[in-house]
Amino acid sequence: GAIRLEGGSISIAGTLEAKGGNGLTATPGGGGRIAIKTNGNLALGTIALDGHVPGTLHISGATPTNSINFSSGTITFDPTHAYWHHTSGVHGTGVIEDKEDDGLAYSTCSFTFDSINLQSGLTVKLEGKNSLILKTRNHGNISVGTTLSADGGNSDTTYTSYIGQVAQGIGIVGGAHGGLKNSTSGYGAGAGKFSVNGTVGGGGGYGSAGQYHTTDVTYGIIYGGSSLTHIHGGSGGGAASSTGGGAGGGAISLEADGNGTLTIVAGGLLSANGGTVADLATNGGGGGSGGSIRLSGKSISNYGTIRAKGAVPPHGGAGGGGRVA
Repeated sequence: GAIRLEGGSISIAGTLEAKGGNGLTATPGGGGRIAIKTNGNLALGTIALDGHVPGTLHISGATPTNSINFSSGTITFDPTHAYWHHTSGVHGTGVIEDKEDDGLAYSTCSFTFDSINLQSGLTVKLEGKNSLILKTRNHGNISVGTTLSADGGNSDTTYTSYIGQVAQGIGIVGGAHGGLKNSTSGYGAGAGKFSVNGTVGGGGGYGSAGQYHTTDVTYGIIYGGSSLTHIHGGSGGGAASSTGGGAGGGAISLEADGNGTLTIVAGGLLSANGGTVADLATNGGGGGSGGSIRLSGKSISNYGTIRAKGAVPPHGGAGGGGRVA
């Protein structure tokens, strides 16, 4: 079902639930919807939207927040519903843009601040389907000392808020889903093929071709450009008879305005790896390709780790590498 809350400030000390039923024959319903609107402090408490596919949480309104500077708690960025929220109660909104790259449609969501400092000790949670852009204005600096992970999900495993085991890798922030077990090829422009020659799933492509691309050149293809003028996510690996395919890595862009500097400090991690396959069955699905990481600023210093690797599943085709610019 649905729950909607609106107020000057909102404090949820308990639980809000809008969950789908599990069903007598393991055919669960989808999750419901929760919407919250406030320009004041927001304490979220526990939110439960479990379902075959989880339901949606939509937060609108914003506290007065020019910069973000956190060393503890959890900050969530949701580029599908264009909101961010920190467990201290501050929150805000982003801007979604629909874009096109030589016939390939995709969407981004931008969150803009005077400065951005995501320190060690802070947990960053990325979710939603659109590519993520974090940027500054007025020559603001960006510093990252924690983990920003847009890794594609693994197939044949469990996910938070999904009822039961999920038979495909789930992509986030621009990454495409893997193929569904014994059913489909992967998703995305460089999708891996379903059951190559009746055996394993093909790897997803992006910055490089996925494995088994040469078997059928319409799958596992290279797309996009190395300069990352367009920040695409990676593509999902194809499924096979025994497992699904891994999801493609997502897409993250960090953009320091003008004379602003961008620093990945020691221990900081930017990751957009493709997802693999959790099941060891012989006729297994393919791995997802790596996604995109784009950095811009007056000066850029990386003392941490940046990665966008294709996944190598137990038996299926390996995913192609992603792109970093």
